[in-house]
Amino acid sequence: MLLFKISDSRIDVDVKSLNVINEITPQRQVVPLKDPQQDAVGVLRSPLGTLPLESMLKGADRVLVLLNDITRPAPYSCMLPAIMGVLEDVDVDFLVATGTHRANTDDEMRRMYGRQFLSHFKVENHDCDSSEFIYCCTTKNGNDIYLNRMVERADVIVSTGVIGFHYFAGYSGGRKTLLPGIAERGSISRNHALMVRKGATTANIKCNPVNDEMMDVARAFTERLFIFNAVTSPHGDVLGFFAGSYKDAWLEGVKLYDHYFKVRIEEPADVVIADAGGYPKDINMYQAQKALDNALKAVKYGGTVILIAGCDEGFGNRVFEEWIRDARRPEDVIQRLESGFVLGAHKAYAVATAVKKADVILVSHMRPEDVTAMFFRYAPDIDTAIGMAKEKHGSGFSVILFPDATNLLPVLEG
Repeated sequence: MLLFKISDSRIDVDVKSLNVINEITPQRQVVPLKDPQQDAVGVLRSPLGTLPLESMLKGADRVLVLLNDITRPAPYSCMLPAIMGVLEDVDVDFLVATGTHRANTDDEMRRMYGRQFLSHFKVENHDCDSSEFIYCCTTKNGNDIYLNRMVERADVIVSTGVIGFHYFAGYSGGRKTLLPGIAERGSISRNHALMVRKGATTANIKCNPVNDEMMDVARAFTERLFIFNAVTSPHGDVLGFFAGSYKDAWLEGVKLYDHYFKVRIEEPADVVIADAGGYPKDINMYQAQKALDNALKAVKYGGTVILIAGCDEGFGNRVFEEWIRDARRPEDVIQRLESGFVLGAHKAYAVATAVKKADVILVSHMRPEDVTAMFFRYAPDIDTAIGMAKEKHGSGFSVILFPDATNLLPVLEG
């Protein structure tokens, strides 16, 4: 038996009768920090590429701290006390860098940042449609960037987050908290439109137009931007903290993430059985698609991905859902987006291009008609999904097991 995650529960999968050729897990033993609280304090004192945060605060009156939303859990029980130990003598604003995601609920705020913290500090959600914005810069690509006005009055900006794979920005963390984190919708849309260009792929930051533009925005704040990022395991253990420059500190974190979570495989399989990592990574299809993107890298062309993802909040984005419902075939979505980018529709584009490579069977809490609208096949349980794969591939089909697919990237040898 192997446990797969779905929402807040688990599914037992009997793998004894399957022709399993690989199970994708971290290739190196994950070594959590022994004292993450102390390490958090330590990296703030010895940052990479910048002065210590304490030195940056000299003469500062107000600091803006940017926080992750519920879809990207960070070890804030360690990070926030470390930050506040330095920010004792200045006024501090806290802003959740939601990008285009919905706002954190009060319950999610408590889960993320803690009741005690919230009893002392007010935390606001960014809104890419209704927050007040100011002009930040024009990127080399010609994109005029507007950010939440709260950056205007901040003498120092502390950007927090976690580093992980991202299917077109390369990696999360670092510069991404500014764009898309606290940008207005138009700025985000123009940036994300670059996802169809060459180089905008998972784990690539060289000549990646999406990443390049995000770095342009971070560069505009070089003198007053301090990042504080974490690398965590799929189980939430802290593997490292990285603080300092939006470039130097972030790139060191990327190296550690690659060290643990890039997994080499010798060959793809006929069928990949994957989950998105459970809640909150499978809160909706907008988020669970990231796991699908990684799973596709381990399946043969024309194969099958069985994706286990609760998606209790359905599609997770109105535009994504509208584009899916408007399309009769995947090509309708692909051609429509390539003729004119629309934010939110990029997820419809991602699922449409996915099914051009492989069949997708979704084991989910979504309604069957919503699953089939995405050009996927619906299965009420894992046994049914495996039976459907057998009908297509015959007995003896090769299988790769891929738990926590959001967090691991298969890389074919050679």
